[in-house]
Amino acid sequence: MKAKAIIAALVLAFTTLLSAQKETIDGIRNFTKVDVTFACAGATDVAAIPELAKRGYKAIINNRPDGEGGPQQPTSAQIEAEAQAHGMAYVHFPVHSMMLSASQVQAYQEACAHLPHPLVAFCKSGGRASALFQACDGQVGTAKRR
Repeated sequence: MKAKAIIAALVLAFTTLLSAQKETIDGIRNFTKVDVTFACAGATDVAAIPELAKRGYKAIINNRPDGEGGPQQPTSAQIEAEAQAHGMAYVHFPVHSMMLSASQVQAYQEACAHLPHPLVAFCKSGGRASALFQACDGQVGTAKRR
């Protein structure tokens, strides 16, 4: 039963990505505005953070483990410093797989409960960030949908 729920969340995540609004931002792979409160993205460079702040994003969730992309990947500390320099909140919640457990989803919601909107979550391609959002039924940060 748990496997069916996970598969359903993943299908929903990819369905949402297909209907979401893709945008191009230099230094960000696969930037997708899911709705007015949430965007997900793939690999994000430190140099792209000022543009996110300029576009009105107030928080960043980093779902990449440090070192996942090799030495060229910015560290969580580097992204956090740049986000804070631009007045953005930051949470590092690394996820190694799209196979999410109920405890991971709950921990994610708790870690991100204080985040203001709109916010951006990212991982290597955007898949894990989107899967977490969908597994939480969109209940990420201070803006609640139901």
